[in-house]
Amino acid sequence: MLDTNVLVSAVLFGGEPGRVVDAVREGVFVGVTSLYILDEFRSVLVRPKFGVPPDLAEALALEIAGFTEVVAVERATTSWVDDPGDDPVVETAMRSGATHIVTGDQVLLRTSIPGVRVPAVETLLRILDEPGMAADLGGDEKR
Repeated sequence: MLDTNVLVSAVLFGGEPGRVVDAVREGVFVGVTSLYILDEFRSVLVRPKFGVPPDLAEALALEIAGFTEVVAVERATTSWVDDPGDDPVVETAMRSGATHIVTGDQVLLRTSIPGVRVPAVETLLRILDEPGMAADLGGDEKR
């Protein structure tokens, strides 16, 4: 599962987050997102700091939705972690059966979530570069 910050960084800066998103696009593993994450993605892009026009932000969100599984999470129904802003992200992972939440969020990176690994982008890229990475990403259903 790809957190909002990974998607934003991939689109705006490329680099390692871009490699992760490219791996999803190429089918190396299944990427998961949610309505909540896509909405947050659009709203971050249009902030004055980044200045992406709303129509381009929408087009980018639709593109991401086209190569990921989109879970119908718009808000959290359960409190999963200490930071309520991260609850919809965790709920997306839980509802989708994702084995990993790839993020740059320091709070999430320090959080223990039963059945879900929370690696940083760099860690996931090391897993992707290893032989037999499918087992590390949850077997045949690589999410």
